[in-house]
Amino acid sequence: MYKAATGLGYQSFLDDLHRENMFDWYMEIGCNEGRTFAPVQSKTVAVDPFFKCETNIIGKKPTLHVFQEESDSFFASGFLNKMEIRLSFSFLDGMHKFDYLLRDFINAEANAHSDGVIALHDCCPFNEEMTTVDMSNLPKGAWTGDVWKLLPILQEYRPDLKLTVLGCRPTGLVLISELDPKSTALAAAYDEIIQRYDGLELKQFGTDRFFSSFEYVDPKHYQKAGYKDFEKVRLNERLAIQPRKYLPQVFDTTIPLRHAVVDDALVVSFVADDQKTVGRQAGIFDKAGSYVPLGQSWRTFGRALTIPPKADYQVQSEKYLHGTWLFGGAIYGHFGHFLCESISRLWGLELKDYRLDGIVFHPGIRGQSIDHITRLSKSWFAMLECNLPIHFSEAPVRVEKLIIPEQGFGVEDMAAGHPDFRNFIRRRLGSSLEANGPEKLYISRRNLKSEMGRIMGERFLEDALKAEGYEIFHPQEHSVEFQIARYKAANCIVSMDCSALHLAAFFAKPGDKVSIIVRRPGTHFTAYCTQYQGFAAIEPLIISQLKRFYTKVEGAHALMDHRGIMDKLYTEVDYLAICQNLIDGGFISGKPWVFPSEDDIRTELSRYFEGHEDRMVPLAL
Repeated sequence: MYKAATGLGYQSFLDDLHRENMFDWYMEIGCNEGRTFAPVQSKTVAVDPFFKCETNIIGKKPTLHVFQEESDSFFASGFLNKMEIRLSFSFLDGMHKFDYLLRDFINAEANAHSDGVIALHDCCPFNEEMTTVDMSNLPKGAWTGDVWKLLPILQEYRPDLKLTVLGCRPTGLVLISELDPKSTALAAAYDEIIQRYDGLELKQFGTDRFFSSFEYVDPKHYQKAGYKDFEKVRLNERLAIQPRKYLPQVFDTTIPLRHAVVDDALVVSFVADDQKTVGRQAGIFDKAGSYVPLGQSWRTFGRALTIPPKADYQVQSEKYLHGTWLFGGAIYGHFGHFLCESISRLWGLELKDYRLDGIVFHPGIRGQSIDHITRLSKSWFAMLECNLPIHFSEAPVRVEKLIIPEQGFGVEDMAAGHPDFRNFIRRRLGSSLEANGPEKLYISRRNLKSEMGRIMGERFLEDALKAEGYEIFHPQEHSVEFQIARYKAANCIVSMDCSALHLAAFFAKPGDKVSIIVRRPGTHFTAYCTQYQGFAAIEPLIISQLKRFYTKVEGAHALMDHRGIMDKLYTEVDYLAICQNLIDGGFISGKPWVFPSEDDIRTELSRYFEGHEDRMVPLAL
């Protein structure tokens, strides 16, 4: 007797699953119109002999590979192995013949993560008509073919697998977990299985026998229980952020970056009565006194660094620069802001129609040290093959001819960079330097002069990663040239969240591995994710295992910037969880760690809080 699946529809179940869970790699075989994989937010591989997609199937996916071919050909190509892809979740809904599905399962499991899940569709027919494999006489409605055979085959030949049969309308959904990618049991028995099951009809096997071999699980109850079979393989937003989720706007990659030429341009960096840093009145005016919009600087897409001065603004005095100058935006003495904002327009150095005499910048903030910024910029500009003089001052300056390149890079949601800017960086930044260094780097903050903004016990982390073959790298102790050579050589980086990642991302290559250990509350790390995604299609593994926070600053509000990010903290982390995250992500082999004890942490905190031990208590956030 047939038992129909009457629960939540399988498409609704999958939609909910992907809305509530993210995976590293998802694969779907048998996509047709793309209905079931369009909502996926994970990196995706889609395989179908003939796609009929007419809607947006990319959506929020950070990566999508589409193969219009039969699944046997796809697996034979070795694409998954070449790309070192381990599948977290696979949905197999291809040809409804058991030998096809059996091969798809064997291949999917061989390329799966050991904690992954494989879902089979249409294994639970509700009438005899739909089980036919006569391709010239298919039913008008639902058609399952003979893939029902996978259930008894797996039950007999792979009893080590866990089978969860969800009663999803109309023909069930079989979830298979506790996978063994190294198993050869099915492949070895393939010919025997085909001989035994080929031509076997369900009524010959026994309908009652088939349906009594499993019990339907209510899909809604399964959802409420938390998708248990996916617990070990799903990613949450604390471990693996999908960078595109956080982009309210992106660079229009279909339009090349623009530039404007302004004769007798006036550059206004500060208005006397405006004390703001971000959102301050500043800008560029043409000879007639009209504001030039292309000269507006942006901190993020939605947050202007400069806004047009008020209409009644009057220039009291001005300097004059003869010749042709490039406008560079805002220049900063802070490493991260310099790298992200002060070079964001320098792609204009490659404009061929102009002989440049120098670069004009807005000072990023009032009172910046000219000597400090000059020393900082000299090394970086040399790495960009630029030796032009720079000019920046708080006073207005008039320029004989000013070239204004459009901003092509920035912080936060602008960190992916425009393709024109990314290509400029690849061509120019450190182009004469050879890669030099190990393949594995750990970027540390432990030796920074500033005590705040660090995790406690970082030396234990350094020792553990050094034992795993990582070089412990303190970038502030090395020249720009040395840093670039190291990042060019590395293909596996573990790092505290820090500005050094912005430089490292410039030299990342598709297929490199990056893990970022979070040291403070907030979503600041999404900027690094966005940059790695834009420059190398890499999705970093985010490890956020924060436990407790301490600070010398009075009140949480004094620590928090506009993004809700707290930087002036001493942070305790869960090293055991960090170790496990790195093992799961394939960054370490799992050699024994020595974890800092409570006494180690207290001793380190006491050194930082010397004289203020009464305030050495956890900060309530």
